[in-house]
Amino acid sequence: NPKPAMQDRPIIGLPLLVNFTAGQEADVWSNGTIYNPEDGENYDCTLTLQDSNTLKVRGYIGLPLFGKTQIWTRVN
Repeated sequence: NPKPAMQDRPIIGLPLLVNFTAGQEADVWSNGTIYNPEDGENYDCTLTLQDSNTLKVRGYIGLPLFGKTQIWTRVN
């Protein structure tokens, strides 16, 4: 994080995904934000549960068209 006051926070336990609400579709959450510890920025985000072990995470600025998708897989 480029902000000196934020650089000493431990990564473990840091809230990354906040303020989501259930969407109109099943297994979709929107209107939340995702924190990127690499650049210290928060981005708008949509989450889609694809199955019990797979989460599709779409972070973006302004419109979802201008963003990036990652697939997160549960670790056993």
